[in-house]
Amino acid sequence: MYKSFLIPYNSMIYVEKAVNTRVVLTLGESSQLIAPHYLFVIESNINEQFTPLMFTSVDLSGYPERFNLFEFNLDIPKGEYTYTVYEANTPPTDISDTTGVVIETGLCIVHSTDDVNTSIYL
Repeated sequence: MYKSFLIPYNSMIYVEKAVNTRVVLTLGESSQLIAPHYLFVIESNINEQFTPLMFTSVDLSGYPERFNLFEFNLDIPKGEYTYTVYEANTPPTDISDTTGVVIETGLCIVHSTDDVNTSIYL
């Protein structure tokens, strides 16, 4: 089932596959912790066999009370994903290491030119 029609997204991020991409979010607005660590969970909206990807990323923002800046490098198949962000007091490796509170849910588009057939234009 195509999940994007069922989930009300707060925001959307767009990344290039396997390329360092800076992502700006406003997680501090919803966070309940002081100086939280965030766990990102990426789930495919199309491929049910895709194992959810879980990772943390350092907040690069100099003003985390206004916005959060992360650098992602997602080496996953191109497509549409749902990302969910959890907060924790210490760097989490799993959802059970977090407070269990979902800070944000959004749509993540992973783009790739790997399988583009450019010969049709020659």
